Amino acid sequence: GWPFVGVIYLPLGLIILIRNYKSSGLTKVVSISSYGLICLLIVLLTSSAIDIQMYKQWTSPTINILLYNASGNGDNLYG
Repeated sequence: GWPFVGVIYLPLGLIILIRNYKSSGLTKVVSISSYGLICLLIVLLTSSAIDIQMYKQWTSPTINILLYNASGNGDNLYG
């Protein structure tokens, strides 16, 4: 997936955590956060395993995009 989608969903996640904290307390927030972290780890580990298998090296799309844009070569793509 596109790495910047996480930035879009960050405010939504914070709203969900705040509303659950107000209605159910800290235990619900910890429960939701732990489920989210477990899902994140599963996705990242699966994606990393497939990338390592296909590219024969460790790679991260997020790091590659940041390095590409920060290195100064990104502006050559469109003139």
